[in-house]
Amino acid sequence: MQVVVADDDLGERLVLKTVLSRLNYEVEATEDGAAALEALERGSASILLTDITMPEMDGLELVRRLRETDLGRYIYVIVFTGLGASEARMRGLEAGADEFMSKPIDTASLVARLRAAERLMTYERDLRAKNQRLQEANRIIKDDLDAAASAQRALLPDPDVRICGCRFSSVFLPSRAVSGDVFNHFRIGEGRVGFFGADVSGHGVRAALAAVALGYMASEEFFTNMAVRRDDGTLQPKRVADVLNARFFREGAETYFTLFVGTIDERLDRLVYCQAGYPSPLLLGSNGRARFVGEGGMPVALLSDAIFDEGSIGFAPGDRLVVYSDGVTEAANASGEPFGAERLASSMRDMRGDLPQVALDHLTRQLAAWTEGEPLEDDVSLIIIDRENPQ
Repeated sequence: MQVVVADDDLGERLVLKTVLSRLNYEVEATEDGAAALEALERGSASILLTDITMPEMDGLELVRRLRETDLGRYIYVIVFTGLGASEARMRGLEAGADEFMSKPIDTASLVARLRAAERLMTYERDLRAKNQRLQEANRIIKDDLDAAASAQRALLPDPDVRICGCRFSSVFLPSRAVSGDVFNHFRIGEGRVGFFGADVSGHGVRAALAAVALGYMASEEFFTNMAVRRDDGTLQPKRVADVLNARFFREGAETYFTLFVGTIDERLDRLVYCQAGYPSPLLLGSNGRARFVGEGGMPVALLSDAIFDEGSIGFAPGDRLVVYSDGVTEAANASGEPFGAERLASSMRDMRGDLPQVALDHLTRQLAAWTEGEPLEDDVSLIIIDRENPQ
């Protein structure tokens, strides 16, 4: 192990160097603090022995400068003081010294302190190596999570899309790198649109993996085959929930998800939907009336024999449907009060005449103000569906 000695007394330096060399330490002896600091920066020594009184840079200034310098390793500092130099010892502790020895130096005491310092430095090196391995592992995990987040976002639709007389506008605010929310919309035939919003229980990687699996499975082809009856073309969004429940249910598993599946027929001005535990969307009619759609329902993959129901409402040109995950209504302020569905409805009513992205931006600002800028505790998905008037 390498040691740096700082002492302006040539005789003291020679004695210390001789003693330390016999103990198999590599010693670099310097005559002042500046030279000692340079030796520590240049080499790999982990122990510094320094006198307090030295020209130019004294021992206390050396310790202060050393503690302000990031060497990437800890330096154990033993300061030599005169007998009764209590004030110097106090200032040395404030500067960052680890231990003090009175002059003249007792060789046996010095050896004991050096062995203790060596054990501490060995432990510090081992700990630093473990921390470096942990940092590398964390970097790999972060890179994997970033890649997973990119893959997950790639499943989401563009934030402003027009399909079959409907304009879909959306905002996605994950609470973590990866999310349990997923949503999409598709053309499922002439004049028909299908869409869904899903929220997997829990947080983190497990929820995100289930959300990605759900997103890949709920493709346009799957949606068209499941949501439209082959014999007469009747819309049946309930079938989507039935098939996903059979696919994702596992006995004893803790993962399930809430789901809202909707199908829109622009020729009939009709929305047929299946709600499976997902928050009730807000319908803003062209006449100014607002109401929540649906009555709740059973989440998907919670029970093997779960029964899902369908509902149907008018959805004519000029109407607006706001679909949202519970991360919106459950966002809490500093007092723990949730944002709530009524506050959401009030915000959307106020912005009824605005473009959908303007309304979404307004609502996300309200959420940020409500939570006082604190990170969201749950993922937020917001989709506005406008039935546009025919040109």
